[in-house]
Amino acid sequence: MNQVFKYLSYSKQAFHQKMDRILQQRELEALLLPIIKELRQEHPHVAARQLYQILKPDNIGRDKFEQLCFMHGLKLPRLKSYRRTTDSSGVIRFPNLTEGRSLLI
Repeated sequence: MNQVFKYLSYSKQAFHQKMDRILQQRELEALLLPIIKELRQEHPHVAARQLYQILKPDNIGRDKFEQLCFMHGLKLPRLKSYRRTTDSSGVIRFPNLTEGRSLLI
C-alpha cells in the first residue's frame, strides 16, 4: 500500500483525512435527507433553494444542498409556459417552391 501512496504522491495522512471528510459529509446528508423529504411532502411546490432558506443548515452550502436534492430526485419539474406571444391566424402561408429541387450553382 505504501507503494500506491508513493506512486500517487499522496500521503497516508492526507488519504485518511479525505476519507474522514467524505464520511462526515455522507453522515450529514443521511441526516438531512429525511428532513428534506418530509418538508417536500408538506410543501410539494417549494424549490430546493427555498428549502435551503427554510432549513438553514450550518455545515452545507446552498449549491451543495441543491445538488443533494437533485441527486435524490427532489427536483421540481420545470413547468412550461404555454402563453402565446404571437397571433398568426391572419398570416398567409405560401407553398415551399424549392421543395424537391436540387440546388445547382
